[in-house]
Amino acid sequence: MPKLLICSSTTLELEPFFRFCQFNVNAPGAIEPVTPKIDVLITGIGIAQSAFRFAQIPKQHYQYLIQAGIAGSFSSHLPIGSVCQVTSDQFSEMGADAPEGFIPAKDLSLGIDNVFFLQAPNHFPELKFYKAKGITVNTVSGLPKAIQQCQEQFNPDVETMEGASFAMACKYLNYNGIQLRAISNRIEARNTKNWNIPLAVKNLNTALLDFLKSHHWI
Repeated sequence: MPKLLICSSTTLELEPFFRFCQFNVNAPGAIEPVTPKIDVLITGIGIAQSAFRFAQIPKQHYQYLIQAGIAGSFSSHLPIGSVCQVTSDQFSEMGADAPEGFIPAKDLSLGIDNVFFLQAPNHFPELKFYKAKGITVNTVSGLPKAIQQCQEQFNPDVETMEGASFAMACKYLNYNGIQLRAISNRIEARNTKNWNIPLAVKNLNTALLDFLKSHHWI
């Protein structure tokens, strides 16, 4: 039977999906069956944890992979609550500091693989979501100067702490992958009062369930 793997960093981000499937996560960090057709992997937050968990995904076992979670937005096209499809992602902090400024990994001539592209399966119709460019960080952006430098160097739409780890796993494990992100906050001077995680989680799961139903996974 064809199977699908859905990944997220926390159970919170998929809570409405789990309620719909009447499923309780037993062991975060382990791949668990949600339905006969769908498995789930809760990786934990951050580059290191997610990369470690993604390395446990077996090759040639799933039709494709989905990562679903929340994100911060740099883009006026992506207000709080909107859902996007991240089609490229990179580890933006990978590089070197120098007197003239930060040097991204791609300019170091070291052959570092830190930019990744995500491709949905060939038979898919064009997905309706805004196509976004992502960056993945260990330190969430919250200082105006750092935000400006990041925008000038990478021109990202969204920021997460796991997206490029997922895209890297898809490349190295030879999977098509879809990364869906709902916007919980603007990337600005840090002010959690402006965040709306419940709205982002609600809209993310509505989009995810609609997608799964339309492709006959549930």
